[in-house]
Amino acid sequence: MSDRQDSGIASLLLLLTASAAWLTAHLQEITFGDGILYLQMVRQGDLYAHHHLYLPGMVAFTKGVGLIGIDDRAAGFLFSTFMVLVGNAFLWLTIRDRGGRWPTLFVLLATSSAVVTFFGTTAENHGQHYAWVCLALWSFAVAVGRGGWLAWLAAGLALACVPASHLTGFMLVPAMALAALLRGGLPRTAVYLVPLAVYAVLFHLTTWFRADVLELRPDLIANPIGFEIDSKILTPGLDPRRWPGYLWNAWLVPAFGCWLALAAALPWLWRHARASAVIAVFGMLPYLVLLPMHSYPERGAYFLALVPWAVLATSLASRNAPRGLAWVLAAVIVVQGAWASWSLAGHPTESHTDAKGFAQLWAQDAISVEAKVPPERRLYLCTELWRKTHLEYDHRAGVLRLNPALADVGAAHKAKTLEAFATELPNYIKQGAVFVTEELWQQLPKLWPELRAVLEKAFRVKQIRHGRFVGRRVVER
Repeated sequence: MSDRQDSGIASLLLLLTASAAWLTAHLQEITFGDGILYLQMVRQGDLYAHHHLYLPGMVAFTKGVGLIGIDDRAAGFLFSTFMVLVGNAFLWLTIRDRGGRWPTLFVLLATSSAVVTFFGTTAENHGQHYAWVCLALWSFAVAVGRGGWLAWLAAGLALACVPASHLTGFMLVPAMALAALLRGGLPRTAVYLVPLAVYAVLFHLTTWFRADVLELRPDLIANPIGFEIDSKILTPGLDPRRWPGYLWNAWLVPAFGCWLALAAALPWLWRHARASAVIAVFGMLPYLVLLPMHSYPERGAYFLALVPWAVLATSLASRNAPRGLAWVLAAVIVVQGAWASWSLAGHPTESHTDAKGFAQLWAQDAISVEAKVPPERRLYLCTELWRKTHLEYDHRAGVLRLNPALADVGAAHKAKTLEAFATELPNYIKQGAVFVTEELWQQLPKLWPELRAVLEKAFRVKQIRHGRFVGRRVVER
C-alpha cells in the first residue's frame, strides 16, 4: 500500500470517528415527524412505507444490532446516525476523486449543519436519504473518471435510489442528467436515465399491487411523483408573501455554513469551471422554486439532499485555493456546529407554538398525569392520529381514535359500537384509567352526542391539566 493510500485511509477513518462522535453526542430521545410510525412498523415487521428504501434498511439494521442487545427503539435513532456516516464516507471519496482539497473538512462542513445533525440523530427517514444522495454522487464521479457503460449503468441505478429514499429526490434528477450530458455525452446520459425510468414504472406497478392485491389502506399508498410533487409541492400551501420566511427557516438557517461557502465559491467556479457552476445552481433551483409552495419547514428536511450537493460543488473550487482558506473553512464549521448544538438543545430552527405540533411532548405529559394510575389497562379517547401512535408505541397505551367521518356511520353500527364501548368502559376504569382529550370532549356534542351522554350519565368526568396535556379523566361515580 502506498503512503498516499495509507494517508487517505487514515483521513477517512479520522473523519468517520469525528462524525460518529459528533452525532452520538447529539442523539435524541424524542422522535420527529413520521419517526414514531416507522418505529411501530419496524416492530410489526413491515417493510413498506412511502419512502421505499427506509423500512427494509431499518429492519435489517434493527435485527443486526439486536444481536448485541440494542432494542428496536434505540436502533431507530442509531440507524440514522449509521446512514449519515455511510453518506459521509461516499462524500469524502467523491471529493477526493474529483480533485478537491481538504475532503475531511468539507465533509465535516456538511455534518456540522443543523439539518444533518438533527436528522442524523433522530428516528426519521432523511438521514438515509442523505446517504443515497452521497452514493449517487460518488457513482457519478466514478463513471466520469473511468467511463464505460457498466460504470454509467451503476450510476443510473444509484440515481434511482435517490427518489426511492425520499420522493422529493426527483427534483435532483434534472441536474444530474445535465451533469451526465456535459461530462459523458448524450449516450451516457441515456444509459444514466434508463434505470430511473424503469424504477418509476416499477414504483407504479408495486403501488398498484399493494393497493389492489394486498388491499392496504389508501393512506399507506403513495404515488411516486404525485404524493410529493402534486399534492405537496405544486399545491400552494403557503401565502407567497411568506415564502421568504419559509426559505429562511427551512433552507438558509439549517445549513447556513454550507450555503455561504458555496456562494463564496461560485465566482471562482464561474471563471474556471463554468459547467460546474451551472450544474450546482441548476440542481438547487427546483428545490428553491417549488418547495416554498409547501407549508412545512420540517427543520430543513426537504432541502437535505442539497447539502452534499453544495459541499461537493464548493470543494471543486478548493483545487487552487491558498492553504490559509482551510482555517476559514474550519472556522465556518465551528460556528455552524455551535449553532447546530444550540438549536438541538431546546432552541429549534422550526417554531412549534401549538401543543398539536409536539405530539411526543404531549404524550409525555399525558403519561405523567397517569403516573399513579394502575398500569394494567388504559384507554385514551382522542381525535389525532399522531397522538394515538405516540401513546400507542412509546407507552403501550390503548387508544380509541374518533374522527369526523364517524358522523357518517350508519345508526345501527354506531349504536352497536356505543353499546360495546359502554360495556367495556367500567373494566378500563377498574383496571386502569380512561382519558378524553379536551379537543374531543368539545367536539362530542356534534360528533357523537350519545357517547357524551353515556359518559356524563354513568361516570364522573374530571377536568385535568398537566403541561401540554389538557383533557378529562373518566372515573366511577
